[in-house]
Amino acid sequence: LELPVEGVGYQITSLATVPEFQKRHISRILRAANEAGITTLASVYHADHRELASHEDQWSFEVVNYMELIAESIGLKRPDLFKRLKLMQDADAIIADSHELIYAHGLDTEEVRDAVLIYLIGDQILPIDPTLHPEL
Repeated sequence: LELPVEGVGYQITSLATVPEFQKRHISRILRAANEAGITTLASVYHADHRELASHEDQWSFEVVNYMELIAESIGLKRPDLFKRLKLMQDADAIIADSHELIYAHGLDTEEVRDAVLIYLIGDQILPIDPTLHPEL
């Protein structure tokens, strides 16, 4: 399925130097995918997946990295831990869910909290709420 979105071939993160265009571009992708009625939106670039995955709960389709599709085609299935944690959007919930890993690696919980807030929750180009997306 080819989405009717001009410039869909742009890598999202490569548009960082033009942030307003970047936000409109992401919004266009999400809206076009929704309007097309797709069930799965596959991202090609890992950095783009980091952005798109966080929007999954707001739309009628799932977001996967293309490597998941390749893996599934040969019988491999591994949950997308990043996406699961990103969708939580709650530092306390993420830390609680990850407590075994935090303990196993001897990490300081407050440092983990700071990292979660900056690199997981704070790493968001476009607001998750579609009503806050820019007008096209």
